Amino acid sequence: MEKDVTRSEWQVSGELWTYHIAARSFVHHMVRNLVGTFLEVGQGRRKAEDFDPYLLKVIEDRPTDPAVRIALARARAGRGDKTAAIEALARAIEIDPEDPNSRGELGRQLIASGQDAEALKAYADLLDALERGSLSLQQEAKA
Repeated sequence: MEKDVTRSEWQVSGELWTYHIAARSFVHHMVRNLVGTFLEVGQGRRKAEDFDPYLLKVIEDRPTDPAVRIALARARAGRGDKTAAIEALARAIEIDPEDPNSRGELGRQLIASGQDAEALKAYADLLDALERGSLSLQQEAKA
């Protein structure tokens, strides 16, 4: 069974940090290992780049899973490599044009990188797909 992650994000409220993750299923200690690695990066004991080999290995194992490419894009954007983040998202959309999460994340990353016209096109493409009925708003809400 595939372990598609449909949500992975931190929520901050004052000094309380909460990690939210949703998936069809998890491998043993997956969430514990992720949180531990995030904490090590935050404490400076590990570099954000350390995630790339792991994510690239996951992409090798699950080449048609756009969620992994979204995670790679977010990791790259988080360290300031917006071009690589946008490329990862474009690849995710090539792999699964019906995935609204990839399209929404592409729009967010394009805005963050100052590419407003391209972001508007990405959001227009998302809306066109929704109007055609090939995407569901419930899918996008999970992102």
